[in-house]
Amino acid sequence: SADQKLVFKTMKPEELDLLIKIFEKYEAHLRANPHSLLSRFVGLYRIRRAGHNHIFCVMENVFNKSLAIDETYDLKGSSVDRQVQPRRVSHAQISFGKDLDLKRRLRMEPRVHHATMEQIKLDVGFLVGLGLMDYSLLLGVHICTPECEHDESNFTENIKDIYRYGIRGHEQASENQFIYIVGIIDLLQEWNFSKIGERFMKTVVLQHDSESVSAIEPREYATRFCDSINLRLR
Repeated sequence: SADQKLVFKTMKPEELDLLIKIFEKYEAHLRANPHSLLSRFVGLYRIRRAGHNHIFCVMENVFNKSLAIDETYDLKGSSVDRQVQPRRVSHAQISFGKDLDLKRRLRMEPRVHHATMEQIKLDVGFLVGLGLMDYSLLLGVHICTPECEHDESNFTENIKDIYRYGIRGHEQASENQFIYIVGIIDLLQEWNFSKIGERFMKTVVLQHDSESVSAIEPREYATRFCDSINLRLR
């Protein structure tokens, strides 16, 4: 949206059916866990044009903060086909990457790391119960040099509400300040025949390591996802 608060995304029919099927449990999880890192669905719409239905959902923008995002990463915990080259966005050079493009660990205070991982494990456990996989941790990095000015008050007192306020980095060896914005996105993928076929193609036909491909059953996917994120957030 123009104010950067919302994201509009078209949906496949199977994604629509899945969202409707899980929505009651999804809503209950968010009500019970107000600090959840799961992306927030706020609307579902259908437009009929020229005899065709166009379905799209509206979600809160994970990056709906007052800070500019300098780097963006989509992290799944897998390594096959998980590397891209920087691209140009809106005429500004913004680093967009996947798992293999993120070369450094994200330093943070131990108590913040613990709170972040506890929330991720709670959310991922919920997704496992629904048979979902192939989700990502969307990571935005705001880099503040000594010359820039911004209000850090939100990043010192709201340790649990990471989704709303982000995480202040703890980079002792750098003169820059880093603020990390995170959210779990792309929730609407079941472990189905399509994903089983994808796994067969990548592991049997293309001979990729079976532990390194994205297509893996939900419980194994969740374990690998959490272990990978845990290693990066230190």
